[in-house]
Amino acid sequence: MILEYFMIEVVVSNEKIRLPSFVGSKLRGAFGNALKKRLCLSKERCLSSQTLKCVFPVKCPYYSIFAKDNITHPYRIETNLNPENLNMKFYLFGLEFEHLLADIAHALYDLYEIEGIDHGKNKIFPKVLSMRCNGVIIYEDNIFDFDGVIPIKKEIADYHKNILVTVETPLNIRHKGKITDTLPPFYRIVNSAHSILNNHIKNLQSLDKKVEGDIVTHNIINNDTMCFSNFEKKHRKLKGYLSIFRVNDVDERSYQILKLAEITGIGGHVSYGYGKIKVEGIV
Repeated sequence: MILEYFMIEVVVSNEKIRLPSFVGSKLRGAFGNALKKRLCLSKERCLSSQTLKCVFPVKCPYYSIFAKDNITHPYRIETNLNPENLNMKFYLFGLEFEHLLADIAHALYDLYEIEGIDHGKNKIFPKVLSMRCNGVIIYEDNIFDFDGVIPIKKEIADYHKNILVTVETPLNIRHKGKITDTLPPFYRIVNSAHSILNNHIKNLQSLDKKVEGDIVTHNIINNDTMCFSNFEKKHRKLKGYLSIFRVNDVDERSYQILKLAEITGIGGHVSYGYGKIKVEGIV
């Protein structure tokens, strides 16, 4: 089980303003606008309307990466809750869009310095200080350079039977169309992580084996956030909760799936930062 990806870290200037508790949806909206202007194959038509369907759904890279509905998108934006700045990590999964890495990096630059980020009735334009991709500096001192960038191939080599899972940004796992107020059973958590990985890893083995693991202790804190939908032109609530839970007697494959989910996220809205988890082995 090997996950291939590129991870771009963006460091920007600190803005002396009060930021909302969750900024992932704002960053995603600005990124979408910047990416559309760079990669949309029908810019005039698509930029003039949010409601028209894509003219080239098979060929358009913007549509495939960002605008396609009802899929797990091939990217993920990661930020912290209650952030002190607007830095981000951007993950691009698989190698299908590797040839567009430079365009995506330029779009990330544009989202800060050209598109700007909504803040109340105004926009802010943080200065991009540096960008790294898989540890290699790709932007500094107004120069882009992608030499030496290769994909990360992540495989989980260790195994812990007992684990502590910390949910660091809101978790949104639905069952029969609803989010419950209690932590889902362990098998459902693993299944959610596996479903996302299945979109990023070719020929991923199905979950035909029984998922083993017992949640023995947990806490849960509701943590709904608000985001503005550019498509609907209104604010809407995103439901989710934070939690720390211990799981005993986890099978090895479920452990590997959850460790990879530290990168891909888990549950709904992972493309803009929901479902960030940390998995630690414990005695």
